[in-house]
Amino acid sequence: MATNIGYKYENEESIDSNLKCAICNEPFIDPIVTQGQHSFCSQCSNLWMKPDQLTCPICRKTIFRYGLKPITMISFISMLNQVFGKCILCNQSHIQRGSFQAHIDKTCPKKIAIGTASTNDCLWTGFREELQAHLNTCRSSRRQIKERTIKNQENDIETISTCQPIFKQGIFTDNITFTFVNPALKHVSDQEIAMAVYELIINDQCTNLNLFGHYISPENFSVIASALSNNTSLKILELGQCNVNDSAVQFLATNISMHNHLECLELYDNWITDIGVEYLVNMLQLNQSLSQLKLAYNKIGNQGVSMLIKVIINHNSKLKYLNLEGNKLIDNSCIYSIFYLIKNNRALQKLNMENCNLSWYIKVLIKFYRKIFSLKNLEILL
Repeated sequence: MATNIGYKYENEESIDSNLKCAICNEPFIDPIVTQGQHSFCSQCSNLWMKPDQLTCPICRKTIFRYGLKPITMISFISMLNQVFGKCILCNQSHIQRGSFQAHIDKTCPKKIAIGTASTNDCLWTGFREELQAHLNTCRSSRRQIKERTIKNQENDIETISTCQPIFKQGIFTDNITFTFVNPALKHVSDQEIAMAVYELIINDQCTNLNLFGHYISPENFSVIASALSNNTSLKILELGQCNVNDSAVQFLATNISMHNHLECLELYDNWITDIGVEYLVNMLQLNQSLSQLKLAYNKIGNQGVSMLIKVIINHNSKLKYLNLEGNKLIDNSCIYSIFYLIKNNRALQKLNMENCNLSWYIKVLIKFYRKIFSLKNLEILL
């Protein structure tokens, strides 16, 4: 349960069991110790807790919040920091856990970087290993982009006058008018879609955009994402079945973190894992407009649920609807995260967890716990 997104441990079976939490069975993160001298991750213990007390997972004795003390012994923390892990982004191995954040912040070649030009016309986003090459050609690249944009606009005018337009408008669910890719265009590439969407967004010509079912590569997705940071008109962005993976989510989250206009983000049936969820969680700490986040039928697990609930409770008061329907990696172990939400919820109004891998008994427990707290402002679909 404890968050170690971004890396995975090497040779877990060889890690000293005294360094592992009895709840998540992974090396401690922010370890605490009970009155009975049993140790757990701080986050794991919080998720395990009941309203006023918790029963120790090891000895089953009742203990209280005020009895939990952080472990600060230098030798113990040092042993934890020496556990080796592998970076999920670049696959570099044999990184000590205590050095992992420095690896991400300073050296990881696959971390997403953005252009550093002082002018606003540099919209480049890519991997750190590509940044220097971009900086070497940034000025000419911007000139070429502008020239290409003018040419594309001329081509768009010609296309509209002689062929089918690339976008159409129509009414979808809830009587909302969406802009969508013209279904009459049978052979339009994802690059053409990305460039057209980019122009549409930067010119503030679209309020509700639906790209459902159109494959978009991460590279071309970065083009779309780069247009979002300064957009003031887009309210709804639907990217269902667009082949959105964790890298694409990183591009997206980076560019909408400070976006104060987007209200609904739909990412139905893509390839988003708990890694992608961490990028979305970082975004939710800053974004002040998003009220609906739909992540149905992805590859999200219990850890992703834990991170989302934690940010909703501690850092975000704007999100009203979270859809996690159909994520089969979410199983009974998520119950402690749900209890934590029920006990501490401030703003979320609806949580959809239908068709996840929850047993009937766990569903009964969640409903019972919700009843105990007389929770009427949060609807939970199971």
